[in-house]
Amino acid sequence: MAIVTVIIPTYKSAGKLKISLDSLVDQSYKNFEVVIVDANSKDKIKDICDQYKCKINITLINNPEDKGPADARAVGIKNCNSKYICFLDALDFWHKNKLKNQIDEMETKNLPFTYTNTRVVDLTKNKISQMRYCKNEYSYEDYLKSRGIVTSSVCILRSLLDESIINVNVRIGGEETIWWQLLMKKHSIKAKLIDTTACTYYVSSGDSLSSDFVTTFKQQWHNLHFYFGLSGLKKIITFFQYLVNALYIKISLRLKPWETYK
Repeated sequence: MAIVTVIIPTYKSAGKLKISLDSLVDQSYKNFEVVIVDANSKDKIKDICDQYKCKINITLINNPEDKGPADARAVGIKNCNSKYICFLDALDFWHKNKLKNQIDEMETKNLPFTYTNTRVVDLTKNKISQMRYCKNEYSYEDYLKSRGIVTSSVCILRSLLDESIINVNVRIGGEETIWWQLLMKKHSIKAKLIDTTACTYYVSSGDSLSSDFVTTFKQQWHNLHFYFGLSGLKKIITFFQYLVNALYIKISLRLKPWETYK
């Protein structure tokens, strides 16, 4: 049985998936399996998976009742028995020693939940990039009023992701943020940074800052009220702190100098 399961949600992602799978083939750590959960996209996903089966342990699950990437990740989690779960989105990719460094650190220090810094690539510009650095650790209280963990950088103990967490019915998106908050609260743990840049994450500068921020605004207000039962002054203060932190990250990604991507 593989020590690590890498879960990739896909929907009409055949043109993007090879980049992610190539980065998995190149991993220096080899004791992992890949579970691709596809939303019945009817493109060439199966053909691509068949091409890679001789290189990595890969399983394709068809998920015709797909409700988005978080639902696909939940299906993947329910279909694996590994010690650790990692997530990778189609088109995102890992650097060669991502898994090795992360698993070594988690095993040595008995860490249940880790993430890495991320290189951000803007698809609307000419192959340019910048760094997105995270805090050294997040507690439950921290992550109620902050953000920054990129899903494709996460590695977490499978035992923490029980159905009370992965089956949450989030009406307006942002499921992964809820997962991190709920499991840190439930298990009284902190998420730790593995101090390396091990993941490349794609964004589009054409995305609207204002519309994306409004979505974040709605998600967090709903989450604080519905899932965490905050009320009164604490809810308002926590909500304000979250918005300040979220806005800082969004603006800083646009103001930092971009470098030529290699």
